[in-house]
Amino acid sequence: MTKRAYCVHRRDTPEHEEIVFAETPGQAKSKASHLSDDFLDLVCRRDARFDRYADTETVPIAALVAAGWRFECHGAGCSAWVLADDEDPVILIDGKPYCARCAANQMEKMVDGS
Repeated sequence: MTKRAYCVHRRDTPEHEEIVFAETPGQAKSKASHLSDDFLDLVCRRDARFDRYADTETVPIAALVAAGWRFECHGAGCSAWVLADDEDPVILIDGKPYCARCAANQMEKMVDGS
């Protein structure tokens, strides 16, 4: 069988999803067992949008953001959420999401060499 993408989360926290690659839903839940001590507490659904990443088993953050996922900005002390539908574009630096303000600060630090 071929590995396929599954979205797994705890029943009580659907906003904390994880993409897992497995051959069956049961295998996907098993691979995501760190999310809950109770196997029955995990919810698993197919997400074919990410099947093309099965070879590496890593979905790029840009693909997740484009699919509607949100991430916390990686800027120091920033609590902004980075979303695909924001007025500001999603900015990835070294594969990490930044809001526009923090991205500008980070780029400035990189130019200054600090």
